[in-house]
Amino acid sequence: MINKEKWLVFKKISIAKLIALFLLLSFSWGSLVEIKNTILFVDNQAGIKVMSQAVTQLYTWSDEDGQTQPIFRIFTPNRETEHYDYLSFWQAKRQARPVPLTQRAGTEAYWYILIEPDHEFPPEVRFDPWYKEATKNGELLRKQKVGVLELETWKLNK
Repeated sequence: MINKEKWLVFKKISIAKLIALFLLLSFSWGSLVEIKNTILFVDNQAGIKVMSQAVTQLYTWSDEDGQTQPIFRIFTPNRETEHYDYLSFWQAKRQARPVPLTQRAGTEAYWYILIEPDHEFPPEVRFDPWYKEATKNGELLRKQKVGVLELETWKLNK
């Protein structure tokens, strides 16, 4: 027979192991859900082909406007623009031209905007404040839709 003290120690260790296992599984599940949503099954309605076409169009406009190092302002709902940054970098490298800037100093003659739709929040929550800052002191010259993406060219108001 197991004495009472040994049984209590065994019971405490078992409870501690169960709690640790529960915490480990909880964190693992949360990590798996995050990996699933951000890496494996990203809700990207544009797709790489449309994204690449959009970046190519921005470069075409910047060439038409005589911009050697254009400024590409990109709005994505999650604020993660690295996909577009990489496509811009890749195309710049392929064409032996400077990589586009992503921020304005406020004195540039032209800049280009790429907008990914935001279906999670109303525009006034994320998009409107970003757009107001991105288009400050500008005049809209061109607008085009590529897939679900909206592209715009802006010119500085003098």
